[in-house]
Amino acid sequence: MSGRVDVEALAFSEGLKPAIRRSVAVGQLDAATALARRLGGAVSWSTRDIDEDGRRSRVMYLGRTQAEADALRDAEAEILPGSTTARPAAHARLGALLGFPRCCVDAFAGRVERGIDVVVGLGRGLAEDYVAAHDAWTPRAVALVNPLWMRQRRSLVSFYPCRFDCDAALEVARGVLGAVARRDEALADALVATLTGSIVVAPDGARVALVDGVPAPRPGGGGEIDPRDAELARRLLAGVATAIAGRPRSLSPIRVDFASR
Repeated sequence: MSGRVDVEALAFSEGLKPAIRRSVAVGQLDAATALARRLGGAVSWSTRDIDEDGRRSRVMYLGRTQAEADALRDAEAEILPGSTTARPAAHARLGALLGFPRCCVDAFAGRVERGIDVVVGLGRGLAEDYVAAHDAWTPRAVALVNPLWMRQRRSLVSFYPCRFDCDAALEVARGVLGAVARRDEALADALVATLTGSIVVAPDGARVALVDGVPAPRPGGGGEIDPRDAELARRLLAGVATAIAGRPRSLSPIRVDFASR
């Protein structure tokens, strides 16, 4: 889906995003730089490499000007993945420079302050997506702000909404969806369909979509299926795991029902 249109790059080129932060495999740095040049932006790179899912990567910061790109780099210099310092204020500054809604930035900074892997009352060492889904859960979740397929590059937002019905996040998502529809209406419809429906997220970050009530792992960007997702689907089918539609009182998978509206 995202092979036809790079949603985030399109949003930047349409003036809907002031900047882009993207991790890039070390072997793909030249291609990423070429993309930035096509978009008419200026690029800065992270001060060190990071490890992302076992892949050596570097963070690319794309701004309108070199000063803006460098400001993004400097804002994240001490909080790059793998850092041991929390620094909520630095996360808040980075989110603001990327144009994320203030309420969502503040919610994220609050999680950083208490521990990004912590759900109060449930424990620590939890996957970031699980913690974010726990905190943002609402019975009236809106599909357009669904961030749970971000790693597949199938999302209209590039941040975690403070709530899954956040008006500020929804305004961002609607603007991006409009830009996609102007470029490729069929892709826009397909993207909304992907974001709509029930998603189950486990404490380790595994997730599956519920298709007619049956758990189905979604493929990654290269078409592969994450083994954790396949295992979660197996456990749900076998009745070994139960997904809770709400904030669980124990370490159970969370189900979020995203409605298309």
